[in-house]
Amino acid sequence: MRRLLLILILSIYGYSNSLSYDEIAQMVEKIKQKREGIGVEQLNGTPNPFTIVKKVVKKVKRVKKKKRSKIVKVVEPTYTLTAIFNSKAFINGKWYKLRDKIGDYRVIFIGDSSVVISSPRTTKRLKIESNIKKINLFNGDRR
Repeated sequence: MRRLLLILILSIYGYSNSLSYDEIAQMVEKIKQKREGIGVEQLNGTPNPFTIVKKVVKKVKRVKKKKRSKIVKVVEPTYTLTAIFNSKAFINGKWYKLRDKIGDYRVIFIGDSSVVISSPRTTKRLKIESNIKKINLFNGDRR
């Protein structure tokens, strides 16, 4: 182990002495010489070597083309109350009782001469379209 260490030290010493005194003196003289650099104008025109260039990634949103919308006219159905009998209403040719559904509407009240129907958006009151409000089933006096 000692021999190996001794050989290593001697080889390092031998390589370090490979330069002569004259060669070292020439190197020192070259270092001492005044070197000429570039002027301030040239220096200002050079790009900064320490600038970090970042890639700018732009996110592009794809805009869907709007389809031309068609104007749709919504026609509300008309409801015609013709008769009321035994808490049932005769609307548009059919009999309905309380809480029955008529299209989007629901029957919420049945009175003597009118019916109230309601949807989530609106409430309508239907009146009997007849000139005769009440029908008398008896002629004359009752017995």
